[in-house]
Amino acid sequence: MQKTLTPHEIVGAKLVEWYSCIVARDIEQANELKEVTDRLIKNMAKNDKVLMHHKLVTLRHDFMIRGNVDKRLSSEELDKLLAEANATDEHLTYLYYFMTAQFESYSRRYHSAIRLYHIAEKYIPCLKSRYEKGEFYSRLGFCYYRMDDYARAVEYINRALDIFSTDEKYEERFLNCNMLLAYVATELNQYVKADSYYDSIYERSKFFPETHVIILRGLGLNRIRQHKLEEAKYFLRLCLNQRSYLNAISEAQAIYNLANTLYRLGETKEAKQLLDQAEEKSLELGIEEHIAKCMITRGLYEKNDLNMVNEGLELLKEQEMFFEYNEMSEEISIYFERNNQFQSALEYLKKAYSSPKNLNLLED
Repeated sequence: MQKTLTPHEIVGAKLVEWYSCIVARDIEQANELKEVTDRLIKNMAKNDKVLMHHKLVTLRHDFMIRGNVDKRLSSEELDKLLAEANATDEHLTYLYYFMTAQFESYSRRYHSAIRLYHIAEKYIPCLKSRYEKGEFYSRLGFCYYRMDDYARAVEYINRALDIFSTDEKYEERFLNCNMLLAYVATELNQYVKADSYYDSIYERSKFFPETHVIILRGLGLNRIRQHKLEEAKYFLRLCLNQRSYLNAISEAQAIYNLANTLYRLGETKEAKQLLDQAEEKSLELGIEEHIAKCMITRGLYEKNDLNMVNEGLELLKEQEMFFEYNEMSEEISIYFERNNQFQSALEYLKKAYSSPKNLNLLED
């Protein structure tokens, strides 16, 4: 007796349902639908378009669960994916460029990510789900934020907010967008505005522990920017007390932030232990920003080695991390000022203000 095959239309519909759960970050439902779809596709008559769709959604699912896929795709695999996507339809071509942009963003190659996102943007009209568009806008907004292009970051994040605010199913996405705006406000020294964002999302985020713990780190960074170091220590400890909800990169970043804060407070014994952990994790994960920052912090507070400090600053400049370069230069300037080394303080203050500040973009 011939086995009845699952119609590819049913598998396609299930893929759409699965992907909508990924966009909403409904991890439990997405995992269930992945299992269902994987079973269905094993019993489906061959259909290249549906197989390609399944491959891309699987990659997107893996990215949601682990922050990245287990291994970086080779150039040959990427070329094959692109050829398969182009041979099927525009939505799959969009998914290809969207996913490769996410891989680049995860690897902190933001210039490359933005270029790929803008290729994907050409295919936005083919997207049937406005929430899929919202995810695209939020991801692109994040990349512009990391590139210190706050005007474009705010523009795209607000587009995403307009979409996610219409359905409570996307509450976590809504909270994440507001958190990004709080980050932008903090980096623009608009602390009242930043506090208003944090106040609006702090309690609501407790229903989403992975987002809540990132908000705790954000509050710590906000207090560091304001030189409220005891408050920063409080929020960063809360964050690390819930580290099981952090991915590996966020954990390394939070450990560094607490180590740096403790050094500035004079709590050097614990600070050194944490800095050793942060440096080891950052080297293992290849987080160039925090490799440089660990070098600067160690050179400044532990070894009194200006060559190490300057090498770390140069690494930030080479990676075009200009906000971080300015921020660390300002910290170094404050350190020298407190130690009555005014010539050195002036030298690093000049470095801190060596690039133009962004305009105030979040004023009402």
